[in-house]
Amino acid sequence: MSMNIPNVVFLTSGSGGDYFALEKSRKFGFLNYNVKAVISSDENSSCFQDAIIKDYKTCLVSKKGKDKTSFIRDLTSELNKVQWDICVLAGFKYILPPEIVSSNFKKIINSHHSILPANPGLYKKETLITSDNKLLGATVHYVDNGVDSGEKIAQGAFPNFGIENLEVVLKKYRTLQNILIINSFMIATNQIKKIDSCTSFEDIIFWPAIEKDVFKIVKN
Repeated sequence: MSMNIPNVVFLTSGSGGDYFALEKSRKFGFLNYNVKAVISSDENSSCFQDAIIKDYKTCLVSKKGKDKTSFIRDLTSELNKVQWDICVLAGFKYILPPEIVSSNFKKIINSHHSILPANPGLYKKETLITSDNKLLGATVHYVDNGVDSGEKIAQGAFPNFGIENLEVVLKKYRTLQNILIINSFMIATNQIKKIDSCTSFEDIIFWPAIEKDVFKIVKN
């Protein structure tokens, strides 16, 4: 994998918070990568619309009116048209076909809003907040052919402040996931080495240790 300046493809189905976190870090000169394509299953996706404005290569692969086989075929076709080093799932809500995953070992990363292996799959954050979990968190992992079961790149956790503090908790989630995706992207593209220790920021504990400059980017 050529990682001088990595070529990135984003897959999205929604707002794509991880896309915006990486784009912000690139704007500040902290990361450097080439956006080869932004592929979305929803034309109203915020990051898809942002990519159009920035004149990135974009492609809409909608599931509307298609069966699963047709959708996967079209998605695979578009991915195969792009030469990429790493694929970031930015709120992409569909399971990738096994042939794509198997042929791109440790080249696809995903952020999931739980402390895996707990609560894999599609869970609303509000469901986790109203649970009896004392800690909430997120995990960035490599994608395998299971459901949120790939090798963990990074994790973070913070206290569950309860549904009565929903706005606070959602902001904490976004801060956590922004930091995790930036640091994990650097690990996955061999820009930094994984340091097997923990660091903290505000009420959040992170593993592995986070580059200090990442905190500065998120606070700006």
